[in-house]
Amino acid sequence: MTIAERVYEQTKMLPDHLACEVLDFIGYLMEKEERATWDDLMHAQVASLEAVWDNDEDEVWDLLVTHGSDCDIGHYVDRQTTRC
Repeated sequence: MTIAERVYEQTKMLPDHLACEVLDFIGYLMEKEERATWDDLMHAQVASLEAVWDNDEDEVWDLLVTHGSDCDIGHYVDRQTTRC
């Protein structure tokens, strides 16, 4: 008997409210696995994108601190070179 079959057999004996908890837990485990795969992909990109993220031209963004909608970057930007 496979593990999936054993889980199925055990779950069949549970009342519905407990079977729902088992189903929720299975969903949680699947999402956790997907998230771990995504995190691995994101970390793999860090080394290749480091040069793009860390450069003198974009240093102004390193200084930027945002606080929701109160963000004002006007004092960081040279208004003479900025065009709309």
